Amino acid sequence: VLTAALDTFFGILFDKSRDNPKQMMLLRWRIHDAIGSGSDALLNIIPNLQKLMTMGDEHNPSSHSTRGYNTSKRRGDIGIRMKYLLVKLIGALSHRSHPLVLFLDDLQWADAMTLDVIRMIMTDPDIEHFLFIGCYRDSEVGLAHPLTSSLNDIQNQGTNVITIKLGQIEKECVNSLVSDALCLPPSLCVRLSTVVHRKTGGIVLFVLKFLKSLNEEGLLWFSMSSRRWEFDLNRIKVREISDDVVVHMTNQMNRLSKRMQAKLKCCACLGPCFDTEILRKAIRETDFNINSFLESSLEDGFFQHIVDD
Repeated sequence: VLTAALDTFFGILFDKSRDNPKQMMLLRWRIHDAIGSGSDALLNIIPNLQKLMTMGDEHNPSSHSTRGYNTSKRRGDIGIRMKYLLVKLIGALSHRSHPLVLFLDDLQWADAMTLDVIRMIMTDPDIEHFLFIGCYRDSEVGLAHPLTSSLNDIQNQGTNVITIKLGQIEKECVNSLVSDALCLPPSLCVRLSTVVHRKTGGIVLFVLKFLKSLNEEGLLWFSMSSRRWEFDLNRIKVREISDDVVVHMTNQMNRLSKRMQAKLKCCACLGPCFDTEILRKAIRETDFNINSFLESSLEDGFFQHIVDD
C-alpha cells in the first residue's frame, strides 16, 4: 500500500521535474544522502523513484545498477532494512520549505509492513514537517485488529493522534446536495431528500449512488414536458438499499451484464494499477471497446483515473 502511494507520488514529481530542475536536483541529493547505497532496494519496488533518481545525468550517484543488491539475504533482514529505508525516504521528502502530507485510505486492509512503517515514521524524532492522514472503517477494526495495536503504540510513544469520526451529514445538507444535483429549488426537494437521508444514513457515497440508481430504475427522471426533474416518491419509499458500502458496490456489480462482470474480474487480477495497453492484451476480444468500458467503469465508481503524462 505504502510503496504504491509513493510510486504515484514520485510519478507526479517526475512529470513536474522539467518545471524546476534545480529543485529536483536538490531533492535527489537529499534522498541519496538519506538512503545512501541502499537506494537499490527501493528502486526495485518504486519504479518512479528510479526514474527520478536516474534522469538526465549518467553520473548521478543514484544511477548505479541494481545488481549490487543482495537478494540472497534472509527475508527477515530484507524486510527490516526495507522498513528502515522507507522511513529514511519519508524523512528526506519532508522538509521545512516543502512539508509532506501522506494520505492512505482503507487502512483496515493495510498489510503488516505498511502499518509497521507508519508506526516507525510517526515515532521517529528526526522526521519533521510531516503530517499523516489515514482513513479506515471503524466497523471493521476491533480491539484485536493490527491497526488498533499500531495506533496504540504510536500514542504510547508520545505522538499526538487526533481521531475524527466521519458520520452522516444532516438532512439540510442532503437537501442541498439533491437540490444542486437536480437543479431544483431546495423547497421542492425536501420530501425526496428526507427519504434519501433516511435510506442512506446521510453517507455521501450512498446518497450519490442511490440517486443514480433511482434514475436508472425510472424512479427519478427528467420530464421533457415540464422541463425539470420529477420522481415517484411512493415507489422510492419502498426501495431498499444496503447499509454497507461493500454490499452496495457488490449489488451494483451484480446488476451488470455477465460480460461486464468478467472484464471487471480481469481488471482485479491486474492489481491496483494498470494501463490500457495491459488491459487490451489481457482481454483478447475483437469487439472489445476499451474506451467505452473504462468510461462506464469510471462513471460507476469502480475505477479511478490516474493521469500519467
